[in-house]
Amino acid sequence: MIHPWNHKVFDRLWAAERPQGLLLTGPAGLGKGVLARHLAQAILCEGKAPQPCGICPSCGWFQAGNHPDFRLLVPPRLEEGGDSEGSVWITVDAVRALAEFLMTTSHRQGWRVILIEPAEALNLAAANALLKTLEEPPPQTLFLLVSHHSARIPVTVRSRCRLWPVPLPTGEQAMQWLHQEGVKEPSGYLRRSGGAPLRALEQFQRDHEGRLGFLQILTDHGLSLTQQADRILNLGLDQWLEWLQFWVMDLIGQKILGHGHYHQDFQEALGHMASRLDLYDLLAWETRLREARRWMNHPLNARLLTESLLAPLHLPS
Repeated sequence: MIHPWNHKVFDRLWAAERPQGLLLTGPAGLGKGVLARHLAQAILCEGKAPQPCGICPSCGWFQAGNHPDFRLLVPPRLEEGGDSEGSVWITVDAVRALAEFLMTTSHRQGWRVILIEPAEALNLAAANALLKTLEEPPPQTLFLLVSHHSARIPVTVRSRCRLWPVPLPTGEQAMQWLHQEGVKEPSGYLRRSGGAPLRALEQFQRDHEGRLGFLQILTDHGLSLTQQADRILNLGLDQWLEWLQFWVMDLIGQKILGHGHYHQDFQEALGHMASRLDLYDLLAWETRLREARRWMNHPLNARLLTESLLAPLHLPS
Protein backbone atom coordinates (compact mmCIF):
# COMPACT_ATOMS: atom_id res chain seq x y z
CA MET A 1 0.00 0.00 0.00
CA ILE A 2 1.38 3.39 -0.96
CA HIS A 3 2.02 6.00 1.70
CA PRO A 4 -0.78 8.50 2.33
CA TRP A 5 1.09 11.51 0.92
CA ASN A 6 1.55 9.71 -2.40
CA HIS A 7 -2.13 9.01 -3.11
CA LYS A 8 -2.54 12.15 -5.20
CA VAL A 9 0.74 11.45 -6.99
CA PHE A 10 -0.56 8.02 -7.95
CA ASP A 11 -3.89 9.45 -9.13
CA ARG A 12 -2.07 11.88 -11.43
CA LEU A 13 0.23 9.14 -12.71
CA TRP A 14 -2.73 6.91 -13.49
CA ALA A 15 -4.66 9.65 -15.26
CA ALA A 16 -1.70 10.75 -17.39
CA GLU A 17 -0.93 9.37 -20.82
CA ARG A 18 1.30 6.36 -20.29
CA PRO A 19 4.83 6.76 -21.66
CA GLN A 20 7.20 3.90 -22.30
CA GLY A 21 9.86 5.43 -20.07
CA LEU A 22 8.90 7.00 -16.73
CA LEU A 23 11.41 8.34 -14.20
CA LEU A 24 10.18 9.00 -10.66
CA THR A 25 12.56 11.43 -8.96
CA GLY A 26 12.92 12.95 -5.52
CA PRO A 27 14.90 12.61 -2.29
CA ALA A 28 15.27 9.23 -0.62
CA GLY A 29 12.66 8.53 2.01
CA LEU A 30 9.49 9.49 0.11
CA GLY A 31 8.29 5.98 -0.70
CA LYS A 32 8.98 6.23 -4.42
CA GLY A 33 9.80 2.52 -4.67
CA VAL A 34 6.51 1.54 -3.02
CA LEU A 35 4.69 3.97 -5.30
CA ALA A 36 6.38 2.47 -8.37
CA ARG A 37 5.44 -1.08 -7.36
CA HIS A 38 1.85 -0.01 -6.71
CA LEU A 39 1.70 1.60 -10.15
CA ALA A 40 3.22 -1.51 -11.76
CA GLN A 41 0.68 -3.77 -10.05
CA ALA A 42 -2.19 -1.47 -11.08
CA ILE A 43 -1.04 -1.51 -14.72
CA LEU A 44 -0.81 -5.31 -14.73
CA CYS A 45 -4.05 -5.85 -12.77
CA GLU A 46 -6.82 -7.49 -14.80
CA GLY A 47 -9.46 -5.40 -13.06
CA LYS A 48 -8.33 -2.32 -15.02
CA ALA A 49 -9.44 -0.03 -12.18
CA PRO A 50 -7.27 2.84 -10.92
CA GLN A 51 -6.25 0.67 -7.95
CA PRO A 52 -5.04 -2.94 -8.12
CA CYS A 53 -7.87 -5.26 -7.13
CA GLY A 54 -5.64 -7.62 -5.15
CA ILE A 55 -7.71 -10.70 -6.06
CA CYS A 56 -7.13 -11.38 -9.78
CA PRO A 57 -4.46 -13.90 -10.90
CA SER A 58 -2.22 -11.02 -12.02
CA CYS A 59 -2.31 -9.39 -8.58
CA GLY A 60 -1.65 -12.76 -6.97
CA TRP A 61 1.43 -13.30 -9.11
CA PHE A 62 2.66 -9.78 -8.48
CA GLN A 63 2.29 -10.08 -4.71
CA ALA A 64 4.07 -13.44 -4.81
CA GLY A 65 6.95 -11.87 -6.75
CA ASN A 66 6.61 -14.04 -9.85
CA HIS A 67 4.48 -12.08 -12.33
CA PRO A 68 5.52 -13.20 -15.84
CA ASP A 69 5.10 -9.67 -17.25
CA PHE A 70 7.14 -7.89 -14.57
CA ARG A 71 10.88 -7.59 -14.07
CA LEU A 72 12.77 -5.87 -11.26
CA LEU A 73 16.37 -4.68 -11.61
CA VAL A 74 18.13 -3.73 -8.39
CA PRO A 75 21.79 -3.92 -7.32
CA PRO A 76 22.74 -7.36 -5.92
CA ARG A 77 23.16 -5.82 -2.47
CA LEU A 78 19.50 -4.75 -2.44
CA GLU A 79 18.03 -8.00 -3.73
CA GLU A 80 15.81 -9.90 -1.32
CA GLY A 81 18.19 -12.02 0.70
CA GLY A 82 21.09 -10.29 -1.03
CA ASP A 83 24.64 -10.26 0.29
CA SER A 84 25.39 -7.13 2.31
CA GLU A 85 28.81 -7.19 0.66
CA GLY A 86 27.33 -7.51 -2.83
CA SER A 87 27.74 -4.98 -5.61
CA VAL A 88 25.94 -1.66 -5.43
CA TRP A 89 25.76 -1.50 -9.24
CA ILE A 90 23.29 -2.84 -11.78
CA THR A 91 25.46 -4.46 -14.44
CA VAL A 92 25.19 -4.66 -18.20
CA ASP A 93 24.54 -8.41 -17.91
CA ALA A 94 21.41 -7.71 -15.88
CA VAL A 95 20.13 -5.34 -18.57
CA ARG A 96 21.02 -7.73 -21.40
CA ALA A 97 19.15 -10.51 -19.60
CA LEU A 98 15.96 -8.59 -20.38
CA ALA A 99 16.36 -9.29 -24.11
CA GLU A 100 14.48 -12.61 -24.11
CA PHE A 101 11.74 -11.14 -21.92
CA LEU A 102 11.27 -8.25 -24.35
CA MET A 103 11.31 -10.39 -27.49
CA THR A 104 8.35 -12.52 -26.41
CA THR A 105 4.73 -11.40 -26.28
CA SER A 106 3.26 -10.56 -22.91
CA HIS A 107 1.80 -13.44 -20.95
CA ARG A 108 -1.57 -11.71 -20.43
CA GLN A 109 -1.71 -9.84 -23.75
CA GLY A 110 -1.33 -6.54 -21.93
CA TRP A 111 1.47 -4.32 -20.67
CA ARG A 112 4.85 -5.41 -19.41
CA VAL A 113 6.66 -3.42 -16.71
CA ILE A 114 10.38 -3.25 -15.97
CA LEU A 115 11.19 -1.51 -12.68
CA ILE A 116 14.76 -0.24 -12.17
CA GLU A 117 15.60 1.00 -8.67
CA PRO A 118 17.63 3.04 -8.09
CA ALA A 119 18.30 4.01 -11.68
CA GLU A 120 21.54 5.78 -10.74
CA ALA A 121 22.92 2.34 -9.81
CA LEU A 122 23.15 1.45 -13.52
CA ASN A 123 26.82 1.38 -14.41
CA LEU A 124 27.85 3.08 -17.64
CA ALA A 125 27.70 -0.07 -19.76
CA ALA A 126 24.30 -0.98 -18.32
CA ALA A 127 22.97 2.53 -18.97
CA ASN A 128 24.17 2.36 -22.58
CA ALA A 129 22.52 -1.04 -23.06
CA LEU A 130 19.27 0.29 -21.60
CA LEU A 131 19.44 3.33 -23.88
CA LYS A 132 19.37 1.11 -26.97
CA THR A 133 16.10 -0.41 -25.79
CA LEU A 134 14.61 2.94 -24.78
CA GLU A 135 15.35 4.32 -28.25
CA GLU A 136 13.21 1.59 -29.86
CA PRO A 137 10.98 0.30 -27.06
CA PRO A 138 8.75 -2.73 -27.65
CA PRO A 139 5.03 -1.91 -27.70
CA GLN A 140 3.11 -1.83 -24.42
CA THR A 141 6.27 -1.97 -22.34
CA LEU A 142 6.85 0.48 -19.51
CA PHE A 143 10.36 1.14 -18.23
CA LEU A 144 9.73 2.48 -14.74
CA LEU A 145 12.83 4.07 -13.21
CA VAL A 146 13.13 5.29 -9.62
CA SER A 147 15.91 7.70 -8.66
CA HIS A 148 17.05 9.55 -5.55
CA HIS A 149 19.76 11.39 -7.53
CA SER A 150 18.54 11.76 -11.10
CA ALA A 151 21.50 13.98 -12.07
CA ARG A 152 23.70 10.86 -11.77
CA ILE A 153 21.76 9.12 -14.55
CA PRO A 154 23.24 9.73 -18.02
CA VAL A 155 21.35 12.53 -19.74
CA THR A 156 20.80 10.26 -22.75
CA VAL A 157 18.74 7.90 -20.57
CA ARG A 158 16.91 10.71 -18.78
CA SER A 159 15.94 12.30 -22.08
CA ARG A 160 14.15 9.09 -23.11
CA CYS A 161 11.95 9.13 -20.02
CA ARG A 162 9.19 11.35 -18.77
CA LEU A 163 10.46 12.90 -15.54
CA TRP A 164 7.94 12.81 -12.71
CA PRO A 165 9.07 14.56 -9.51
CA VAL A 166 7.59 13.09 -6.34
CA PRO A 167 7.14 16.00 -3.91
CA LEU A 168 7.78 16.08 -0.19
CA PRO A 169 4.63 15.71 1.90
CA THR A 170 3.41 18.66 3.90
CA GLY A 171 4.77 18.94 7.41
CA GLU A 172 1.33 18.09 8.77
CA GLN A 173 1.07 14.92 6.66
CA ALA A 174 4.55 13.79 7.63
CA MET A 175 4.09 14.52 11.33
CA GLN A 176 0.76 12.71 11.46
CA TRP A 177 2.20 9.62 9.80
CA LEU A 178 5.29 9.58 12.02
CA HIS A 179 3.09 9.87 15.12
CA GLN A 180 1.12 6.85 13.89
CA GLU A 181 4.39 4.97 13.46
CA GLY A 182 5.27 5.62 17.09
CA VAL A 183 7.96 8.26 16.57
CA LYS A 184 8.31 10.44 19.64
CA GLU A 185 9.04 14.12 19.00
CA PRO A 186 9.05 13.62 15.20
CA SER A 187 9.76 17.26 14.34
CA GLY A 188 13.50 16.96 14.99
CA TYR A 189 13.80 13.75 12.99
CA LEU A 190 11.82 15.28 10.16
CA ARG A 191 14.12 18.32 10.06
CA ARG A 192 17.25 16.15 10.05
CA SER A 193 15.83 14.03 7.22
CA GLY A 194 15.07 17.06 5.04
CA GLY A 195 11.31 16.46 5.34
CA ALA A 196 11.41 12.85 4.06
CA PRO A 197 9.22 10.76 6.41
CA LEU A 198 10.73 7.33 5.73
CA ARG A 199 14.22 8.64 6.41
CA ALA A 200 12.91 10.25 9.59
CA LEU A 201 11.42 6.91 10.69
CA GLU A 202 14.66 5.10 9.86
CA GLN A 203 16.67 7.64 11.87
CA PHE A 204 14.30 7.27 14.82
CA GLN A 205 14.57 3.49 14.80
CA ARG A 206 18.34 3.62 14.40
CA ASP A 207 18.79 6.42 16.89
CA HIS A 208 16.34 5.35 19.55
CA GLU A 209 19.02 3.83 21.74
CA GLY A 210 22.29 4.72 20.04
CA ARG A 211 21.71 8.45 19.69
CA LEU A 212 20.51 8.90 23.26
CA GLY A 213 23.52 6.95 24.50
CA PHE A 214 25.81 9.11 22.39
CA LEU A 215 24.30 12.36 23.71
CA GLN A 216 24.61 11.11 27.28
CA ILE A 217 28.31 10.44 26.68
CA LEU A 218 28.71 13.83 25.02
CA THR A 219 27.09 15.74 27.90
CA ASP A 220 28.72 13.78 30.73
CA HIS A 221 31.17 16.31 32.16
CA GLY A 222 32.73 13.65 34.37
CA LEU A 223 34.31 11.86 31.42
CA SER A 224 37.78 12.66 30.14
CA LEU A 225 38.49 13.00 26.42
CA THR A 226 39.99 9.49 26.35
CA GLN A 227 36.99 8.00 28.16
CA GLN A 228 34.56 9.68 25.78
CA ALA A 229 36.52 8.44 22.78
CA ASP A 230 36.59 4.88 24.16
CA ARG A 231 32.81 4.78 24.45
CA ILE A 232 32.00 6.60 21.21
CA LEU A 233 34.32 4.44 19.09
CA ASN A 234 31.91 1.53 19.56
CA LEU A 235 29.04 3.43 17.92
CA GLY A 236 30.33 3.39 14.35
CA LEU A 237 32.19 6.26 12.72
CA ASP A 238 29.62 7.28 10.12
CA GLN A 239 26.84 7.20 12.71
CA TRP A 240 28.38 9.29 15.48
CA LEU A 241 29.89 11.80 13.03
CA GLU A 242 26.38 12.58 11.80
CA TRP A 243 25.06 12.88 15.35
CA LEU A 244 27.96 15.11 16.40
CA GLN A 245 27.49 17.36 13.38
CA PHE A 246 23.82 17.95 14.23
CA TRP A 247 24.79 18.59 17.86
CA VAL A 248 27.37 21.22 16.86
CA MET A 249 24.86 22.84 14.50
CA ASP A 250 22.51 23.15 17.48
CA LEU A 251 25.30 24.66 19.58
CA ILE A 252 25.75 27.28 16.85
CA GLY A 253 21.99 27.87 16.83
CA GLN A 254 22.01 28.21 20.60
CA LYS A 255 24.78 30.80 20.32
CA ILE A 256 23.15 32.85 17.55
CA LEU A 257 19.41 32.36 18.12
CA GLY A 258 19.25 31.31 21.73
CA HIS A 259 17.92 27.82 21.00
CA GLY A 260 18.79 24.63 19.15
CA HIS A 261 16.89 23.23 16.20
CA TYR A 262 17.31 19.46 16.32
CA HIS A 263 17.52 18.47 19.99
CA GLN A 264 14.41 19.82 21.67
CA ASP A 265 14.88 17.35 24.52
CA PHE A 266 18.43 18.58 25.29
CA GLN A 267 17.99 22.36 25.36
CA GLU A 268 19.36 22.77 28.87
CA ALA A 269 22.51 20.77 28.10
CA LEU A 270 22.94 22.69 24.83
CA GLY A 271 22.68 26.01 26.62
CA HIS A 272 25.21 25.02 29.25
CA MET A 273 27.72 23.73 26.68
CA ALA A 274 27.23 26.67 24.30
CA SER A 275 27.94 29.13 27.11
CA ARG A 276 31.46 27.69 27.47
CA LEU A 277 32.35 27.73 23.76
CA ASP A 278 33.25 30.55 21.38
CA LEU A 279 31.10 30.98 18.26
CA TYR A 280 34.10 31.04 15.92
CA ASP A 281 35.43 27.85 17.49
CA LEU A 282 32.03 26.23 16.93
CA LEU A 283 31.96 27.27 13.27
CA ALA A 284 35.47 25.87 12.77
CA TRP A 285 34.41 22.67 14.54
CA GLU A 286 31.40 22.23 12.24
CA THR A 287 33.64 22.74 9.20
CA ARG A 288 36.03 20.06 10.42
CA LEU A 289 33.13 17.65 10.92
CA ARG A 290 31.91 18.18 7.36
CA GLU A 291 35.43 17.52 6.09
CA ALA A 292 35.73 14.41 8.26
CA ARG A 293 32.53 12.96 6.81
CA ARG A 294 34.12 13.19 3.37
CA TRP A 295 37.09 11.14 4.60
CA MET A 296 35.03 8.24 5.94
CA ASN A 297 35.70 5.96 2.99
CA HIS A 298 39.46 6.46 3.28
CA PRO A 299 41.81 4.65 5.65
CA LEU A 300 42.28 6.63 8.83
CA ASN A 301 43.09 6.21 12.48
CA ALA A 302 39.64 6.12 14.06
CA ARG A 303 40.88 6.84 17.59
CA LEU A 304 42.97 9.87 16.60
CA LEU A 305 40.09 11.22 14.52
CA THR A 306 37.60 10.66 17.35
CA GLU A 307 39.76 12.40 19.93
CA SER A 308 40.55 15.31 17.61
CA LEU A 309 36.86 15.89 16.84
CA LEU A 310 35.84 15.67 20.49
CA ALA A 311 38.69 17.91 21.66
CA PRO A 312 36.66 21.18 21.45
CA LEU A 313 34.47 19.86 24.28
CA HIS A 314 37.49 19.86 26.53
CA LEU A 315 38.89 23.30 25.78
CA PRO A 316 39.33 25.44 28.91
CA SER A 317 36.40 27.80 29.46
